[in-house]
Amino acid sequence: MSWFVGQATALATNGTLSAMNMTCSEIIAEWDGQERCDIVSSAEACEQEGLINFNELAYCTLGGQNALAIPALILWVIILFYFLGLTADAFLCPNMLSISVCLHMPEHIAGVTFLAFANGAPDLFSVFSAISDGPETASMAFGAAFGASLVVCTVVVATIIFVQPFQFKRRPFVRDVVLFIVAVGCTLGILTDGKVTLVEASGLVALYGIYVIVVTVSHMVYKSDYFQRVDPLRPKAAIDALKAGEDRPLIRKNEAFMATSMHISSDFGFIASAHDDAMASTRALQEPQTTPFLKALSPIDADGWSESSRVWKVVQVCRAPMLMVLMLTTPVIIAKEEATWCRSLYMLQLLIAPITVMFLTMTGGNPIGSFPNWSVALLVGAAMALSVIVLLPSDRPPVLYRWLSLTGFIVAVVWVYIIADMAVDLLSTLGTLCGVSEALIGLLVMGLGNSVGDLAANVAVARNGFPTMAASACFGAPALNMLLGIGGSYLYVIVKSGDSVIFQDAVDRVQLQMSAFFLLGVLGFTSIYILCRNFYADRILGTVLVVAYAVFLATTIAVEVDQML
Repeated sequence: MSWFVGQATALATNGTLSAMNMTCSEIIAEWDGQERCDIVSSAEACEQEGLINFNELAYCTLGGQNALAIPALILWVIILFYFLGLTADAFLCPNMLSISVCLHMPEHIAGVTFLAFANGAPDLFSVFSAISDGPETASMAFGAAFGASLVVCTVVVATIIFVQPFQFKRRPFVRDVVLFIVAVGCTLGILTDGKVTLVEASGLVALYGIYVIVVTVSHMVYKSDYFQRVDPLRPKAAIDALKAGEDRPLIRKNEAFMATSMHISSDFGFIASAHDDAMASTRALQEPQTTPFLKALSPIDADGWSESSRVWKVVQVCRAPMLMVLMLTTPVIIAKEEATWCRSLYMLQLLIAPITVMFLTMTGGNPIGSFPNWSVALLVGAAMALSVIVLLPSDRPPVLYRWLSLTGFIVAVVWVYIIADMAVDLLSTLGTLCGVSEALIGLLVMGLGNSVGDLAANVAVARNGFPTMAASACFGAPALNMLLGIGGSYLYVIVKSGDSVIFQDAVDRVQLQMSAFFLLGVLGFTSIYILCRNFYADRILGTVLVVAYAVFLATTIAVEVDQML
């Protein structure tokens, strides 16, 4: 018996040594069976730093059987993308909105900073996770950025047009499209160069800063009397209407954030959305103190249960466990004038939040002095919960009620990052199982997955009578996601490592360059068509955009098949 054990150990050791200079895909192609499982479990190339090692799950737990592993992982991908959007929309966006209200931020500044970050969190954290995993997953990061941008600029814009043709606002449209073209061009240059330097990463982030400055200065100019002097032919009524539109408060009275969507400003092209179904459960978190505690924590919308369809009832039941965890760990503070207060609920959330952050970031094993992290986190949570009992009233919202959203924001950011990181690891494993490149996974799967929320939110806004606002977000938001997602992520990696990032041999540049040029072509055609039609978007444009994305899909798949043969 000992002889067999020794032989198995020697075999695993020799296999691990020979796999040291191989990628995970090469390791999986080289070995099979139990030997492959042993090497995948020990090889550094196959390590995944997330909560779950999907390589071990696929090749050890599921035995590497494609008939079993692929459907299971695809179902898991769908679940992760659903909860990624749900966490951002129902937990991160409301807290970010409350913070911007606390800071008394003007609508236009909040739209291009805090709320832009909150609305683009799934895309941003997916790209950040792929880039921080190393050069091997750079293809997925670039593919996700280009893929999501193509979906939004073609399918989402076309759907909005089919719902209701509309007139673009001239100045915001030109500004956002120019920024988008510059962002794609800079990203394409980095991709062609095969490396990212500190100057290049800083330049992408600086472009975002310039955009914020342009929006701010533009707002000040059009708000001032100077706008009337430089355009004396414009009727005074039009000027007053424009000022009234840009001066309207961030949240109007009786305009609840719980509606199908909450718009920030059509002029600045951003939408902070929250779906009715997701927000129905978090609405209970804001009910008065007299609401039963168990009802406040119910992940199922009891009030609308009888009117729900059978499919939606099944969805609510299936998502209930994870949604319950999110509701227990993540405070949600709604920025509205009629805010209510549930002290006991917030006490529980404050008690659990530090432990949650510690567990998700896997820092529990690093001691602080002579105490383990989990005990320190528990003490911090207990101290915060106790402060709520001592300092804050139970019968009314405290004066600094909205500032409590900081805790919810921190926990929501951690949740979004962890879910995005799991999605990237899972897609990497799925791509290896299916034998397709990570570029294709990023362009199609991550691009489509991260765009489902944009499609639902923007179409809802268009149906509510704001098609221009919805379409404006389709050009401004992806540009900023690209600048901050790729530029900000590589800036973090370069500052952390102290050296430029070289990925020349690790990315599939044929697929990615083709998608970048295709995106530039879509933006160029859309701009020319809109200019020729006096900034009017009709159904002809929508049809062309849908056909364009279909052509892109067919071309991308054809190139992938050609590379596999």
